[in-house]
Amino acid sequence: MFRKGKLSHNRNRNRATTLALMAITFLFFGSIMLMGDIAWNLISGNLSKPRSSVRVLQMKHKPLCMPPRRLTIQASHTDNCETGSFERIKYSIFGQSEAVFPEGWKQQAAKVQYSDSIIDRHLLGVFMDRMSTATKTSIRGPVNYENFVRLCFDSIKGKNATAQTQQSLDVMQSFLPPGGEKAFHFLFPKGKASYEINAKITEIGFSWLVGPIAIDTTSENDIGIPMKTSVKIKKCRWLQESACTGMCVNLCKRPTQQFFLETFGLPLTIKPNFEDKSCEFCFGQTPPPQEEDPAYKFPCHVSCESGRIDENGDKPCYKLPSSHKLE
Repeated sequence: MFRKGKLSHNRNRNRATTLALMAITFLFFGSIMLMGDIAWNLISGNLSKPRSSVRVLQMKHKPLCMPPRRLTIQASHTDNCETGSFERIKYSIFGQSEAVFPEGWKQQAAKVQYSDSIIDRHLLGVFMDRMSTATKTSIRGPVNYENFVRLCFDSIKGKNATAQTQQSLDVMQSFLPPGGEKAFHFLFPKGKASYEINAKITEIGFSWLVGPIAIDTTSENDIGIPMKTSVKIKKCRWLQESACTGMCVNLCKRPTQQFFLETFGLPLTIKPNFEDKSCEFCFGQTPPPQEEDPAYKFPCHVSCESGRIDENGDKPCYKLPSSHKLE
């Protein structure tokens, strides 16, 4: 009896030690990246100029008094000017990146403008390199978001929906260290705490790719209780720039849901909104059958460079699994 209690105590202590080491590692590398960002600004001379004067030159308007820059994950501020109003949001790691939402940003044609931090550019470069290696697709030009979207389009040429989904799974798997799957199962067993922690991790660690993210409380989950597990992407940057229904489902929604459920053992449902390009990640919610999921029924977007527009507008995108067609 005493031995069993002692073993349980040791397991809890080991788990706490592992979590503490992970937190220390995150803070250590985060501090290094932050210092690199500051050094870059010093070299480029950006820190020698007031932040407000830089914004005036970029936005060409007379701004209101801007709040000081803080090391927050996300901060929001709304400006009014003669040409209309827009919302400026600091987001991603240490709040170093910025997104400017124009008036009427929910409209399909409206575009959010982004300014990436040096940290986010580095993360994008790493991701592009892994994707290029996994799909055997060359990267065109320097590391930037435009070339990232181009890489995505190039990587799916001649592949059906199943092959496209598998290539994303291969990329995700390449980021897992040896024993990573077992470690994840140990640290995050099924339950409210694990779902909420993974929602928070997504908010912090995924916004560099898709833009500003917020977490809401929802009861739409397998447990049926209120949890902070609804991860809402205000306007998905990747969906905005690609405007591709098929790539959204085949390269993001399907493989990510499958990866979390089959590799990590955690249910996840992703709900893209192709009208305003927002998206919601619902941790702890098992995805519906494909035939009941509205994401698999949406047509090609008119702005997609590889789209095939149906006259009636009621046929699903030809890249989706239901079409069973190659590009």
